Amino acid sequence: MDGRTYGLGLIGRREYSVHEFCEKVKKKFPEEDLEVMVLEFQEKDWLSDKRYCAAFIHQQKITTQAGPRVIYQKLKQKGVDTNRIKESLLEEFSREEQERFVKILRSKKRPFIKAASEFECEQKLQKYLIQKGYPYELIRSS
Repeated sequence: MDGRTYGLGLIGRREYSVHEFCEKVKKKFPEEDLEVMVLEFQEKDWLSDKRYCAAFIHQQKITTQAGPRVIYQKLKQKGVDTNRIKESLLEEFSREEQERFVKILRSKKRPFIKAASEFECEQKLQKYLIQKGYPYELIRSS
């Protein structure tokens, strides 16, 4: 097996960011000319950071209800370009959708918060939503 065959096998199973793809192939085939392979795969639209971001954002919203800030950090750690992340978040995670998630998370979490007062309960809810990655302005307004 060569690096190209290995790379095709990887992207045949799931989406990868370009950085993630390069790291995986380089680990197994350090002598492989990755630039040529990546360019070919991108030209054929087999490897795409845009598609990867869309899939990743969708998966994070559904499985973890993560907010845009947490998703941004995770994508950054995976080596995706900052501008690509911002663009994808704008396209894939609208403000209305974020508001809906904040309301859902609030209603799910509220019964489990033990607090002496309503103010304390609200503070704990806000802290929880901030940790989930939602913007403070959005949390306050909902």
